Amino acid sequence: MIAIHHSNKTDTRDSFSSRWILYCESRKLSFILVDCYDNKILEKLRGVSVLLWHAYLRDNGSFLFATNLIRAIEKLGIKCYPNLPTYITYDNKIAQKYLFEALDIPHIPTQIYYDKNSALTAVKSAEYPFIFKLSSGAGSNNVIMVKDLRHAEKLVEKVFGKGMPSINRRAIINDRLKLLKQRRSLNNLWSLLGSIARLIFPSKLEKSSPRISGYFYMQKFLENNKWDTRLIVIGNKCFAVRRNCREGDFRASGSGNPSYNIDNFPNEMIKIAFLCAKKLAMQSVAFDLIKDNDQYVIIEISYCFVLGDFYDDCHGFWTENLEFHKQKVDPQKFIIEDLIGS
Repeated sequence: MIAIHHSNKTDTRDSFSSRWILYCESRKLSFILVDCYDNKILEKLRGVSVLLWHAYLRDNGSFLFATNLIRAIEKLGIKCYPNLPTYITYDNKIAQKYLFEALDIPHIPTQIYYDKNSALTAVKSAEYPFIFKLSSGAGSNNVIMVKDLRHAEKLVEKVFGKGMPSINRRAIINDRLKLLKQRRSLNNLWSLLGSIARLIFPSKLEKSSPRISGYFYMQKFLENNKWDTRLIVIGNKCFAVRRNCREGDFRASGSGNPSYNIDNFPNEMIKIAFLCAKKLAMQSVAFDLIKDNDQYVIIEISYCFVLGDFYDDCHGFWTENLEFHKQKVDPQKFIIEDLIGS
């Protein structure tokens, strides 16, 4: 029996769970729908062998209990997606830094300081520009290029003072305004208007999220990267998309400007993705790669990723022997088949 987390509050028609439901229905697999926010969820999972749950960073409250719930579910002998090794570093750039260092995974040099004096000392001898980030956030939100000492000292004062909002709504509005100017479309207009509305009427998640403080995250800025590469490994499959940077910006994540030409993805890059996925022992992992001189390095990772046609438009996938298969890419199908097959 398969259990699928599907809550009307958090799942849309085109969600991970919706695609899992369609997969099970088309193959006549037995499944039940559950809500992992239910107080009696463990009781309702008894007799189930597999749980599929797209624990998403925008789900209000999932960060409060997801790790502990996954641990409890696995203690019941239930195979869970995501399992603990897969979920534990999700939307946590600090955790990723230490894991990369421990596993000797090529990554951008990163320093983190946990007290104000250490951070102020570090920025005085820093190489500028460097990249400041908050540990959580997607789509390049709260990713800032720090160009000089004065700017760095202001950020230090802020993160060891009143803190910073977990979602920088004004930065999102600026990004979407730039996107609308570059590509005038109804979708981009609605996206901008929605962000402005959220500034006036914040979401439940924004209202309940505390300001972030207590650490200063510095990452080396690597010049001359006009794009990054998103590679996703699920089991024995890897698929990829190049994400071009925003016009006049160093950031690629959230740019909405993808390229799928397979000539953009050399074998060396695919090898790194498979090798690092094995080291991390994750059920699914999305790598963001750029170049540091002649070496590919990882910016950050995530166990999950956006839906829609962003990956559906990939031309195919590679297997570990580096053979390319020109077949439809269906990430949610890959996830459920790999989990059941295991």
